[in-house]
Amino acid sequence: MGIIGNFVKFKSNTFGIKEPENYGVIVSSKRDKNKNQIFQIFTTKGVQQISKKNLLEKDLGIKINIDKFNKPSKEELKSRLNDFIFNLKDKEEVYKKNIQEHGEFSIQKLWKLLDEENGLEKSYSLDNLIEKWYSMEIDDISRKRKGKIREAFQECQSYGYSYFDRDEKNKQFWTPIQSKDVKKIKREINELGNLRNIMFELTEVIDEETEEIFMKKIPKEWNNVKLNDNQKLIIIELQKIMKFFIIHDTWSVSGLAKTHVYSLDGFSLRNYVSNLAEDWVNEGRSSKSDYFLKFLIKSNYISQKEALILVSKRHIKLSKNFEWTIDDRIIKIAEKFNEPSETPEIYENRTDLRRLETYTIDPPTAKDFDDAISTEKLKEGFILWVHIADVAHYVKKDTTLDANARAKATSVYLPTKTLPMLPNHLSDNLCSLKENVDRLAMSVEIHINDKGDTILDKCKIHNSVILVDKNLNYDYVNQMINEKNDTFYELFMLSKLIEKNRIGLNLQTDELRLEIGDEMKLSNKAASNSTKMIENFMVLANIVVAELLIKNDIETLFRNHIIPDENDVDKLNAQLKIFDYEFQVDYEKLKLREEKEEQMPSIMDLLSNNKMGTGDGKITFSLGQGTNFVNEIKKNITEMEEETTSKNDELYEIKGIAQMTDEQRYDAMYEFRKGIENISNINDPYFSKLIYITYLKSLSRATYDEKNIGHFGLGAKSYLHFTSPIRRYPDIIIHRLCKNMINKEQSAYNIDELRNIAEHCTEQSIAAEKLERTIIAVGFSFLSRNTSYTINKDGIVVSIFGGGVFVLLPNGIEARIPLSNLVDKPTFIDDFETMCFVGSRSNFDMEQQITPHNWRELLSEGDEPIEVIAKIGDRIAIEFKRWNHIEGKVEASPIRFLELNNGQYHEKLIEFIEK
Repeated sequence: MGIIGNFVKFKSNTFGIKEPENYGVIVSSKRDKNKNQIFQIFTTKGVQQISKKNLLEKDLGIKINIDKFNKPSKEELKSRLNDFIFNLKDKEEVYKKNIQEHGEFSIQKLWKLLDEENGLEKSYSLDNLIEKWYSMEIDDISRKRKGKIREAFQECQSYGYSYFDRDEKNKQFWTPIQSKDVKKIKREINELGNLRNIMFELTEVIDEETEEIFMKKIPKEWNNVKLNDNQKLIIIELQKIMKFFIIHDTWSVSGLAKTHVYSLDGFSLRNYVSNLAEDWVNEGRSSKSDYFLKFLIKSNYISQKEALILVSKRHIKLSKNFEWTIDDRIIKIAEKFNEPSETPEIYENRTDLRRLETYTIDPPTAKDFDDAISTEKLKEGFILWVHIADVAHYVKKDTTLDANARAKATSVYLPTKTLPMLPNHLSDNLCSLKENVDRLAMSVEIHINDKGDTILDKCKIHNSVILVDKNLNYDYVNQMINEKNDTFYELFMLSKLIEKNRIGLNLQTDELRLEIGDEMKLSNKAASNSTKMIENFMVLANIVVAELLIKNDIETLFRNHIIPDENDVDKLNAQLKIFDYEFQVDYEKLKLREEKEEQMPSIMDLLSNNKMGTGDGKITFSLGQGTNFVNEIKKNITEMEEETTSKNDELYEIKGIAQMTDEQRYDAMYEFRKGIENISNINDPYFSKLIYITYLKSLSRATYDEKNIGHFGLGAKSYLHFTSPIRRYPDIIIHRLCKNMINKEQSAYNIDELRNIAEHCTEQSIAAEKLERTIIAVGFSFLSRNTSYTINKDGIVVSIFGGGVFVLLPNGIEARIPLSNLVDKPTFIDDFETMCFVGSRSNFDMEQQITPHNWRELLSEGDEPIEVIAKIGDRIAIEFKRWNHIEGKVEASPIRFLELNNGQYHEKLIEFIEK
C-alpha cells in the first residue's frame, strides 16, 4: 500500500541484495518529475530508492511507527529489520516442512489433515483453519498466505459445495463434511461415471471429407441401456432433479449419495446432469430445460402428455399472478356461500324471470355456464333476454375474493388445465347457470323491432333470479336449427336479423384445438349456426349495456379496438400487392375528419406498433402455434412516449370510430369489408386462407380503457365486456356499475380506479393469451415429431424476417426455416417484410423504401442482378429438423418450393442447403 513504516518485499538482487534478505522498511515517499511514486526504504544495505513497480509486496502486515517527530535510529531500524528477516527464515522452514508433509494447499488436503487428527466433529473459524494448516500462530503468517486460503474457501460459500459448510448459526465458522459421507459421495461419483459409459457406445465413423475412420461415442437407444438395480435408482434420482429444474428453472437441493453435497474434487452433479442430458439426447444446442425434458421423455420417465403438463407448470410459475392451483384459503372463503334457494330472502328486490323459457348453449365439454338466453315475441318485434351469472353478488368489492380475482383478471384456458379466475365452488357451481336450479343473474332486456333495430329507450338491466330449463350444446341446437324447430329456428332467424344491421367485419376462422386425451391430437372446429347465433346475442348485449351506462352518465370500463393506423394499412396493401389481390384499402377513409384535425397527432403517431387482438365478437383467430406471425397479430402493448400519450392532455386524446359520424364509420368499415367478403370467391383454399390471415394481421388488439374509442372490428361505437364475469374481471366491474345504476347509487369506481383496472386487465389478458399460445405451441412441437403430420405437406410462408421464414402447415403446425437453408449468399428483406432478396441492399437507393409496389423499378437501377428467393405466400414442403419443446419452437429444412405468381403456384427449382 506504500504507507510509511510498512515492511515491504522487493525483487531479489535489487541493490545487490538476494533472497532471503530482500526486505525493507519504507521511511519516506515522493513523486519524481514524471509524477511516478518513488519510495525510500531502509534495507540491510542502508537507505535505498525504489520505484513502486519494483516492489513485490507493499504491505507484509507488519509496521513500525516512523514520522518526523518519532523516527527510529538507523541502529534500531537495522535491528528490527534483521529480526524480521530472521523470523521469516524460521517461518519458511515451517512452510517448507508443511509442504513436504501435505503438499501445496488445497481444501481437500486440509480436510484430510483434520480427518487424520479426528477433527471433523467440530466447527472452525477461518483463522483456526489457517493456523491448523501452517502449524503456527496466525500473527506469524503472511497476509498473502492467509489470502490464498481465504480465497480458496470462497468455493465453499454455496451449501453443499466442497468439503466444508458454513455454520448456519455462526457464519464465521466452517463445519467439515463427515468422513463417511465423503466415502459414499466418491463411490457414487464412480458409479455415475460408469453409468455414463453404459449409456453410450463406441462406433466407427467415417469422415466424409478425409475418408478417415475414427471412433466416436454415440448414445444408445434407451431399450439397449442395461442397468443394474443401483443404477436404476440413480437414474430415478437424476430424473427427479431434471423434473424439478424444468418446473422451477433452478436446481433442487438434491446431492450426491443422499447427502446435501453436490460438488466435490472438481465433480459437479449439476454439470454432470446437464452434460449427460445434452449428450444423450444428441439434438444440438438448446436450453438445459429442453435437454432435460427430452431426456425424461426418451428415457420413458414421462409421456408427452405429462411433459406438456410439466412445461405448463413451468410457464405458469414464470408468469405473473397465475397459479396451477387455487389457494386453500380462497377456496374456503368461497365454500361459505350456500345455494340461493337456501336463503330465499336474497330474491327480494330482484326481477323474477323464472317464468321465461331459458336455455344455455355451450360446447359439449363446457363445465360452467355463465350466459343464458330467453325470447318473447311481441306485436312490434321481440324481447331478447340475455342472462349472465351474477358473480358480483358473491365477489364483493375489496374483499379477499375480489383481490384474488382482480390479480388474475382472467381465467386461462390451457390444453392441460383451466386456471380459473374464481374458485370452483363459484365458477362451476353457484355462478354456473345449471338447469333446474334457481340462479342469481344480471339480465339484459333488449327490445328489437321487426327490422332488427334495437330500441334503446325500452332496454333495461335487471338484478334477476332465473331458472334454466335446459343446458344445451351447440351440436344439438345446430340440429334443431337444421330441422327448423320452432323455438331454435326462430332464435336463429332473430340472430340473422340482428346481424343484418351490423357493419362490423365478419371475420371467422376455424378453431384449431390441441386435445389431450389418451393421445395428443389436433381437432378443427368450424363456426356453426349455433355458435354464430350465441355470439351475435352476446355482442348485442355488450353493446346495449355500454350504451345504457353512457346514457346514464356512468363512467365505465370499455373494450376498445382502434382503427388500423397508416403503417398497418401500408403493410396490408403491400402484402395484398404481392398476392395480386385487387382490393387495396384507402387509408383516407379510415381517418377522422374534424375542423381541428391538424392539431391532433394521427392515430398512427399515437399508436405506432401498439398491436393488440380484437377480443370479443366475430374477430377470432386460432391458426398456427403463435411463435411468430400470430404474435404479429396480437403484439404486446408497448408504452407510448409520454409527450404524445398523456391521457390528461385533451390535445392527444386517442379517438376512433366512436368519434366518427355514421357515414364515416360505414366508409371505414367498407374499406375492409369489401376485401374480406371477396375472399369467398377465391377457389384455392390455401390462397384464400393466406389472404384471410393477411387481413387479420393488419388488425390491432383490443384493450380495456376508461375512455370510449369504439370497437373497429365490430363496427360498434361503444362496447364493453359484460357477458363473461366467471372468466373475466372487467365483466365483474361492469356488473357492479350496473347495480349502482339500477339502485341509483353512487358509482363504485372513480375514473382513476377504472384507468388502473383497465391497464392491469389488459396486461393480464395479454399474458394469458401468450401463456395459452405458448402451451399450444409446445403441444404442436410434440406432434411435429409424428411424421403423419408433416411428410410431403406443403406449408405456406406466412412471415419473413432477417433470419428466416415461418411456414404454416395446413394442420396448424408452424416451423422456422433459416434463410441459410435456402441460400448461401447474403440476403435482405424489403421494408414491409414481404420478400427476401439475394444480394445487397446497397444496390438500391438506401433512402428509398423498398415495397412490393416499386421493387422491380428499383431493381433495374442496380448493376448486379438481385433475385427474390422467397415471398410471403410461397409454398414450401418441409422436413422438421430441430425442436425446442420448452418454448414450442420448431426448425425445418425445405424439400420442395412452389412460388406464388399472379395468384398461381409454380414449382421453383432451387438447390437447398443442408445444415
